[in-house]
Amino acid sequence: MFWKGWVIFKQGRSNEMSARLTKTKPHIQTDEVAIHVVFQLPDVLFERPQLNATITIPESQLPTLSFDAEITNNIQEAIRQSTNLDININVVEDETDIEEKGQAKSGRRVRKT
Repeated sequence: MFWKGWVIFKQGRSNEMSARLTKTKPHIQTDEVAIHVVFQLPDVLFERPQLNATITIPESQLPTLSFDAEITNNIQEAIRQSTNLDININVVEDETDIEEKGQAKSGRRVRKT
């Protein structure tokens, strides 16, 4: 027996985390991460459920995301062509990363343009 779907993790206040499941690809918020999963479970599991799992994703296995000017320009152009709206896209570092580097005053977001 198997189940395919998405687990959506949401970071809350004080680094609390919540999760939800959905069968269809989710539309996520900026404070959420979606992971596509496939659960393959033997039928015997449902005769006497005893399931424990620990899933660890090492930071070294995370993809490095970088956005260059060409990517943001392509996104802007695609939106302009489909909606006839001119927009400006700026990539903003996470506030905690900026503060750790000493580039922001508390409570302010610094935008890289």
